[in-house]
Amino acid sequence: MKDNPAAAQGVLAACRSDVQGLAQAYQTMRDTVAGADPGSPAVGALDRIITQLGTLEANLATAESAIGGDAASIDETHAKVTDSINQARAGLHDSLSTYNDQLKGELASLANSLQKVGADTETLAGSLKDTADSLGDSTDSLAANLVTAEVSLRKTAETLRTAESQLAQARDDLQHALDTGDIDEVRRIIGDNPAAIAQFLAAPTHLERHAVYPMADNGSAMSPFYTSLALWIGAIFMVALMSVPVSPARQAALTKKFGRAPRPGELYLGRYGVFCLLGLAQALIVGLGNVFFLGVECEHFWLYLAACCLASVVFTNLVYTLTVSFGNIGKALAIIGLVLQLAGAGGLMPVQMLSAPLFQEIYPWLPFAHSMPALEGAMAGIYGDQYLVQMGLLAAILVPSLILGLVLRRPVIRLNDWVLRKLGETKFL
Repeated sequence: MKDNPAAAQGVLAACRSDVQGLAQAYQTMRDTVAGADPGSPAVGALDRIITQLGTLEANLATAESAIGGDAASIDETHAKVTDSINQARAGLHDSLSTYNDQLKGELASLANSLQKVGADTETLAGSLKDTADSLGDSTDSLAANLVTAEVSLRKTAETLRTAESQLAQARDDLQHALDTGDIDEVRRIIGDNPAAIAQFLAAPTHLERHAVYPMADNGSAMSPFYTSLALWIGAIFMVALMSVPVSPARQAALTKKFGRAPRPGELYLGRYGVFCLLGLAQALIVGLGNVFFLGVECEHFWLYLAACCLASVVFTNLVYTLTVSFGNIGKALAIIGLVLQLAGAGGLMPVQMLSAPLFQEIYPWLPFAHSMPALEGAMAGIYGDQYLVQMGLLAAILVPSLILGLVLRRPVIRLNDWVLRKLGETKFL
């Protein structure tokens, strides 16, 4: 550096050029690895190597530019260059260690992966070729089948046209024979079996029915409707024959026994417990009577009894809640609900056949519309989760009924009392 600064600059420039070439080689390798496997740890190792080579190139450039100054700064420049070379040597050593420790194994694994990918690609290409050939054969076969089908359809159409012409000619001949009174010609045209011709003209097609879940008889098929009807009417008879509200004397006795007045919710649930037990007894009597006395079809006996019990609990709760909330008006509402379900629940005929749009709108909200399918599933056979869905929908009707009885009953009772008081003031009722 002291005797020939230009030669020293040339050596450093050559070294810097070699470092640039090495950095470019590493960059190419890094791009290739990232393109094949972006998540490979080799990508990070190559990035560190490229950074170290960049630092080395910058140090060499600094040393190269520092040479050529005055003699006083040659020692300082020599120290800077020596330090840069030491840093470069350390960087190359780290790069070599990284290559041997990490990158070499990753590149070998990547090469194996790429080789496997190549083999898989060749296999996939062969499969695609076989598939394409198969599709070509299938296309040819499909085309041939379509041609055959077209020929068959043309022959069928021609046969139908011939039959139409023959029937028209026979009709004209028969009409002419009838007009002229030629009995022999009429017999010739009709043939030897006029009854078969009459039957064919009356019913030219024959309907074949395949029952999936058949009922044993018509009585079994109608049983779900009349069972639901009996349970609803039983609930109406309960509220008609028994006192629905708790009497003041009984409330006073409860207050004396427990030291506080019973809450409205406790009175509601306590009195309904009697109706619920009677409803369950009624359901068991009806269900057991249907199976063992009337002999209706029943594939799933215990599920049938469960459906009867749930239907009775829902019906008694609805009728009881309407009565305890609205009094005699509630009983009338229960009877109106009975009439609506008689006509619109699909028990006597499918609801789709009813002309009134009202029934088709309210059908999903009627209790009978869910109790009957549950009973039918237990009797004839259950399709999928149909039984559970209908039982769930039937039980869901308890939610608004309980909300009315436990939460909304007090304001409803006050409104009902006000209406009755106003009616009394009119002197009409």
